Amino acid sequence: MAEPITLKKKILFTLIGLSVSGLLTLILLEIAFRFLPVTDTFSSQPVTFEQPVARFKPNQEVTWSRDSNFAIVSRRRINNDGFFNDQDYDPEDTRPLMTVIGDSYVEAVMVPYEETLYGRLSETVGAEKRIYSFGASGAPLSQYLIWAKYAKEAYKPSKMVFVIVGNDFDESLPQYTFHQTFHQFAEDENGKLRPTLMQEYHPSAKRVIVQHSALLRYLLFNVQLYNTWNNLRAKLVLNKRQEEEAFIGNVPAHVSDERLYDSQKAVDAFFDNLPDYAGLRPRDIAFIVDAPRYQIYEADKLPLKGDSYFENMRSYFLKEARKRGYTTLDMTPAFFDTYQKDQQKFEYPTDGHWSGYGHEVVHEALIQTRWFKRF
Repeated sequence: MAEPITLKKKILFTLIGLSVSGLLTLILLEIAFRFLPVTDTFSSQPVTFEQPVARFKPNQEVTWSRDSNFAIVSRRRINNDGFFNDQDYDPEDTRPLMTVIGDSYVEAVMVPYEETLYGRLSETVGAEKRIYSFGASGAPLSQYLIWAKYAKEAYKPSKMVFVIVGNDFDESLPQYTFHQTFHQFAEDENGKLRPTLMQEYHPSAKRVIVQHSALLRYLLFNVQLYNTWNNLRAKLVLNKRQEEEAFIGNVPAHVSDERLYDSQKAVDAFFDNLPDYAGLRPRDIAFIVDAPRYQIYEADKLPLKGDSYFENMRSYFLKEARKRGYTTLDMTPAFFDTYQKDQQKFEYPTDGHWSGYGHEVVHEALIQTRWFKRF
């Protein structure tokens, strides 16, 4: 006579069945997402006091996508030096070189190479000259100096152009945003603000696990599960009211006077350090400064010049750059005139970075300058 199944065994068998079923489901989902354009993690190289230049693991073919429905999909190459560029960089090449330095607007992972500013510039200058790009998402002004110094020492450029956007200023200071991979401004023994690596960066085991799981990458990067959880926790667990904060230029529209003052100090520190780090005369350096695009699109309702944090900082940056003899390209006139003609926005519907069309307008504005024509 068979021994009756006890309640304890029933519960155990049920749990085993659910576990096996759940595991099989996860395996099937993992397999399925490997066939979809899930965002890659773009493995970074360690950043240490001995090897201080932030770069990605070289010679990678990567996929980037946006949102849970893959609204934007891009496949890009990280070159032999660890930067997003279809060209390999050669320190022995003696052709004239212009470097393009910036954050995610220069990394431009969402834009096909040939549609990026630096891809278009490479096409414009042809085989007689070179255009190398140095950029990564989140990098601030302080990090731009490190890449300028690296480019100077490794490749000896004759021209440098920097792309300046809204979050370049306060994120140069660790009290507002702490970066592991990027240098930020800190006082030296003489009280001067210098680019400083605040902490070494080594890829964590957790990041390696995420890198090898398409399902985890989809949940973390496409679905933005971490941000969704934080918002839900703030509303339900912490019982906090989440109010919509106005953003202009991808930064809060308004900040404290202290933050504004500190941001201006970061700009001053950038210009004070730039001659030593770039090793070029002011006449050989240019700055492309993004426009308050929101005002351009709403020009019939809003004044083109407002009093937001980004507008105050971009005005301060432009003034300081011109005072010190640098060439500036304020994108407001070009974006405004172009939008008035065709009513086409310069970024993606679900992403605030310049689209390929935005890069085209920037490229056309730059190559029309006397500064570029002297290259």
